[in-house]
Amino acid sequence: MSKDGTKEEVRKGITLLPLGGIACRIRTISSMIHIAREYNRPLEILWRTDDYMPVSTDRLFTLKPGLISDNVTMRPMGWTDALLNTPPMPCNFFLSFPFVALGYEKVLGPKRVEYMIAHERAELDDLFRDTEKSILIATGDGLGRFLGMYDILEATVEVNNVLLSSMASWERRMVGVHINRRINPQTTYSESPIELFIRRMQEMIEADNEISFFIATTSKDERERLATIFHERVFVPHSVADPHTVKGVIQSFGELLALSHTERILTTPGSNYAKVASEIGGLPLETLSIYSSK
Repeated sequence: MSKDGTKEEVRKGITLLPLGGIACRIRTISSMIHIAREYNRPLEILWRTDDYMPVSTDRLFTLKPGLISDNVTMRPMGWTDALLNTPPMPCNFFLSFPFVALGYEKVLGPKRVEYMIAHERAELDDLFRDTEKSILIATGDGLGRFLGMYDILEATVEVNNVLLSSMASWERRMVGVHINRRINPQTTYSESPIELFIRRMQEMIEADNEISFFIATTSKDERERLATIFHERVFVPHSVADPHTVKGVIQSFGELLALSHTERILTTPGSNYAKVASEIGGLPLETLSIYSSK
């Protein structure tokens, strides 16, 4: 009861378990924070470290201070959270079902979220709006695209050092190039071969002789090939750390932010990394595929 005797509205919270790589996670977190603040709902973010994400958030980014007062918190995932605060998934051998069924009124795993985004968007929005139901959600998908949603995260000094180092020699107009061969490499090599990038980059140079390119890719061979062909027009990292290490994730995030400072991004199909960079920078995203010209 409030001081004037009226019943206070109880707003039940949302617990978010972001999944995937750094790009997927920051997109999921940023969009969920926007939604939670819009509906004035408490939000707890659990950060899970694993073989693909071996680094804690304090090495990558922090939430802007004002968010704490908005009932948005973030903490490392503990061992008990695998049962109490994780939907039934392979990572917990689906053993969490009875615990989360008791602890939450709505539990959404990755596949269910993906389906609702594609086919039941109105129902998903209604669920976020219903403050009388507690929600547990695990996903690597973006839950919406909102103006300025990435502004709520502040990169750490380590990440900003990578960003500044990447941009240190930029003088000309810069186009970003992200070639993703980590997921389904055989498919991406056949659908989006390096020759498409070479051709498109040559076309851009012919149209504007002041164009240069920032290359972000884990493929050493393709990185070196582009550098050999385009020489001083290509800017590449001096070294690329293993993306499954702490150093590699920090470097990956810094280079994502560097991509967001270019004028345009060329990428392979299905690249969440390039998509997030384009969203942060408000940039055109051009997907190169043998099935379409753009």
